[in-house]
Amino acid sequence: LAPKATFFKRGTEEIFLLATRAIAELIKKGTSIIFDASVKKRADRNLLRDIVAKAGGTMVLIQLLPPEQDVYEKLKRANNEILRGDTKGFIMDKDLLSYEVHTIENPGDDERALTCNAFNDLDREKVRNQIQSLLEQK
Repeated sequence: LAPKATFFKRGTEEIFLLATRAIAELIKKGTSIIFDASVKKRADRNLLRDIVAKAGGTMVLIQLLPPEQDVYEKLKRANNEILRGDTKGFIMDKDLLSYEVHTIENPGDDERALTCNAFNDLDREKVRNQIQSLLEQK
């Protein structure tokens, strides 16, 4: 969808603007969506929240905070699958992952993020219930 964007430029404005247009159109059609991406900058998340609100929707920010060791173990498994040829993708080392994680601006209080450890069943269930409740209010 954005042929000029490479892996290292995946957060470029071109991709973000394309995503926001698609999100707005889906919301206008009454579709609930999940934008599965790390929107690293608080300003970009606020812009996305405004776009969603103008389209008649409500944005829910979910912040995943898994233990780093669990993430590294999952990363090793994914890298091994790529090396074996079982799946396609790119190898991400621990340093790049650490950089990506630590350059995300934490949500402010005004963003009311739902926080979840993705490796914890109780946390996932709690967030699922909160989202279900929000969907039922619509």
